[in-house]
Amino acid sequence: MFLVCDRFRSERAKALRETILRAGYPCACALISDIREYLPLLRIITYTENLDDVRRTPYDNIRVLAIGEGFVNSALNAEQVWNEEEVLPRIEEIVNETYHASREWHWGQISGRYYDDGVFMSKKFFRIYENIIEPTEREYMIFKYLQMTANQCSYLPPERICRFCYPASKLPKNELEAAKNLAVHVNSLNRKCQNSMRCYLIESKRFIGYRLSKSL
Repeated sequence: MFLVCDRFRSERAKALRETILRAGYPCACALISDIREYLPLLRIITYTENLDDVRRTPYDNIRVLAIGEGFVNSALNAEQVWNEEEVLPRIEEIVNETYHASREWHWGQISGRYYDDGVFMSKKFFRIYENIIEPTEREYMIFKYLQMTANQCSYLPPERICRFCYPASKLPKNELEAAKNLAVHVNSLNRKCQNSMRCYLIESKRFIGYRLSKSL
């Protein structure tokens, strides 16, 4: 749901994307000219010198988080952070505000967050209707991404999901590889959900993609 953009394929954008991903937030990295291929988005993250270029795209409705000391016009649906160290704390605030997440909640001795759909998320597992699902790191990121996009779109293609959920070193090389790779993780998540809840967590539509199950 977060997209780090630059005018060229810069190392700073790639490194920032990996930092956000490691912190547990679905994030991709792209050229400003390619934003359309990554929709829907919660925020576009770029640098202040790129703000005018981003606002010249047709995506004025997507709020921008601009990094740096350059001038940021808040009328352009943008806000400013002074450096990259301020990005993660602001992302956490954005997620809490958007999904009405509790800042911290203790379930027994486990700390985590409740979201507005009733899902409790800790670092190692999530809980739905009192059912605990223990995903792998990659499965957890896929679930978070599908949960964040659940109210904004229908099915998402495998390649797009991978762009937001896989580290750069593990990104599939093409659409076919993305489809095969993602299917393994989705099937694993669905088995875990079926064992505890007697239903699938993720729905699929052949040749189109995946979405969070509407029956949850």
